[in-house]
Amino acid sequence: MWSRCFKTIILWMAILPLSLASQDKPVLPDKPPAPIRVDVELVSMNIVVSDSSGRYLSGLTKDNFRVTEDGIKQEITNFSPIDRPFDVVLALDTSGSMKERLGRIQEESIRFADLLHPDDEVAVISFDDEVRMENDFSMDRRRILRGIKSTRTGESTQVYEAVYIALDQLLRPRQGRKAMVLFSDGVDTASRDTSQKDTTRLAEESDTIIYPINFNTRYDMMRSGGFGGRRPGVTVAPGVTIPMPGPTMSGGVGLPGANVDTEYQVARAYLEKLAEVTGGRVVDADTIEDLGLAFAQVADDLRHQYSLGYVSSNPKRDGKFRKVKITLDKPGAVIRARKGYYAPKS
Repeated sequence: MWSRCFKTIILWMAILPLSLASQDKPVLPDKPPAPIRVDVELVSMNIVVSDSSGRYLSGLTKDNFRVTEDGIKQEITNFSPIDRPFDVVLALDTSGSMKERLGRIQEESIRFADLLHPDDEVAVISFDDEVRMENDFSMDRRRILRGIKSTRTGESTQVYEAVYIALDQLLRPRQGRKAMVLFSDGVDTASRDTSQKDTTRLAEESDTIIYPINFNTRYDMMRSGGFGGRRPGVTVAPGVTIPMPGPTMSGGVGLPGANVDTEYQVARAYLEKLAEVTGGRVVDADTIEDLGLAFAQVADDLRHQYSLGYVSSNPKRDGKFRKVKITLDKPGAVIRARKGYYAPKS
C-alpha cells in the first residue's frame, strides 16, 4: 500500500511543476486503491458556536470549552481563535448540467474567494469527466481568479473522485485548519475508482470540515431526459455501480420521474453525510440567483470557526470510532462540530 502511495506522490510532484510551465491543466491522478490512515496523535476539532438565535459567538477562549472522548474528560492542549487562517479547497462541478451557468458560477466563486480571510490559502479543482487542478494553494487572489476563470465544462460527473482526491491528496498533507467547499448537485455518473462509502469514511477520518453547496439541477435533468446522456447509478464499491431504472413517465407529461427523484435523494443524503461527519453543513442554492448568498454563508461560517486540539488519553490503537462531545460554559449556546474520529490502528 505504501509503495502505491509513494508512486502517487511522485506522480503528483512530477505533474505540478509541469502545470506551472504549461497552459494545459493537469488531470489529478486517480486515488490509491484503499484509504490511507495517517497516524497522528493530536485530535483536531473545528467548532462553530452560536446563540439560540443563530448569531455567532465571538471572543471565546480555551477555558470556555470542555471536551470528552467516550465520556472521559480530555485536556485541551491547542486552541485557535476565529481569526486563524484556513487552507480551503474549492471544488467546482463543471459537468454538462452547469454549461449554461458557468459564467455566473465563476463570478460567484471569485466573490467567495474575496470574502475569505486574507491569509486563507485557496486551491481550486474542477470535476466533470475527470478531476483537474485549476490552481494549487495560494493566497494570491489574482492567481485564484485565473484558476476559477480557466474552468471549462465537460459532460459526466466524478463527484466521488473529486472528494477523495481533495481530501487525500490535497488537504491531508497540509498542516493547520482545513476546509473543503463542494459546489455540486451531488449526483455522480462517472466515478470509477471510489464510492460513497470510501469518501464518507475518508471524511470521517480527516480533520477537514466540508461545506457542500447543493445546487439544484433536478428540473434541468427532467427536462433533458437524463444525466448528461448517461444513465446514473449508485456506486457502492470501486468498480461496482448499481444502475438506476430507465426513465419513468410522470403524470403522463413525458418527463422522467421516479429514477430522477431517487437519484437526487441519494445525492442529497450523500452531501448531508459529508457535512455531518465533518462538522460542516449543507447550504442550498435552488436557483443560480441563490448562489451568491450560499457562498457568502459558507464564507461567514469559515470566518467564525474555533479550533481546538487534544492528545487522547486512550492509548489503544484499535482503529475504532471514538465519540467526542464538546460543551461550553455559556447557557443556550449551540455548538456544531464533528461527532468523533477513528483512532489510529497498529
